[in-house]
Amino acid sequence: MDQEFQDRPAPPAESGSIDDLFGAPPAPYHDPRGRKKLKVTNDLREHVAVLRAGGMERDEIADAIGCSERTLRTYFLPELNEGKSVKRAEVVAKLFELGMAGSVPALKAFLALGVKADAIPRLPKDPKLGKKEQAKIDAHTAHQGGRWGALLEGAMH
Repeated sequence: MDQEFQDRPAPPAESGSIDDLFGAPPAPYHDPRGRKKLKVTNDLREHVAVLRAGGMERDEIADAIGCSERTLRTYFLPELNEGKSVKRAEVVAKLFELGMAGSVPALKAFLALGVKADAIPRLPKDPKLGKKEQAKIDAHTAHQGGRWGALLEGAMH
């Protein structure tokens, strides 16, 4: 067996580069894990705000721009939270501008926006009760419904 290893040719002398098994220089190492680093630009911020205003959810936006939801939240939180309102305001302003320039369809669309906003009913808020007031109300209604009500009804009969 020692004879078998002695018949082998010696490895080539170090010449500065190491070739692969086929004699070609090896390709540079590429780590396939993870995504490329996201480059945050103003254009990308604008794009995220537009996508959010268009009704896309966060996971859909993250897929569309090629990042994770966590990265999306880290770098684009203002656009995600306020993007819909900001872009809607821009659309309303543009409709008004076009309407004032003489576009009748833009005027109709602008006026329709106002009708929609007026059609949303605004319910009055209930006054917030303090702890003592809420405890008094709860004490007077403890017998209504639930297990306590059944126990109290059984005790009274």
